[in-house]
Parts: sequence; C-alpha cells; structure tokens
Amino acid sequence: QQYRTVVEARDVEGFLQWLRGQLSSRERPFYYYAFRLRSDIQAVKNALTLPFSNGLLEGQINRLKTIKRLTYGRAGLTVLEKRILYQL
Repeated sequence: QQYRTVVEARDVEGFLQWLRGQLSSRERPFYYYAFRLRSDIQAVKNALTLPFSNGLLEGQINRLKTIKRLTYGRAGLTVLEKRILYQL
C-alpha cells in the first residue's frame, strides 16, 4: 500500500524510504523486488521525476510483434507492410 501511494505521488524521497525499509528486513515479501530496483535506482528516479514515458512506443512495438506472429511463414514483406499500414 505504501509503495503504491509513493509511486502514484511520484515521491522520490518516499520511495527511497520505502526501499530502505524493505531492504532492512529480509522477511518482507518485497525484499527481492526492492533488491532488484536498487540495482537500477537511477532509472526508477527518472521514472518518478520526469514526465516522459515510452508507453506509447512499447504499445506500437507489441502491436507490430502481434502482426508479425500472425503472418509468420504465410506472407511476404509486402503483405506484412500493407497489414501494418492498414492498422494505423
């Protein structure tokens, strides 16, 4: 609950406090998650402070991968290109 509140508020100091709390006790369920987040702390700080997101790009890539899987082995590049452009 505290994690969700901190992330939604984009509170870096609150997040670091939560992270220290999770790492201080190995019995908590989020210890390993916090341990992994600590290894990439700069990216987490950037995600909390900067207004930029790559969510739109990730969505387009997932859409493209789905189309590729559907046409794999059945269509050439021209059909794949037309299908991608048709769905834009």
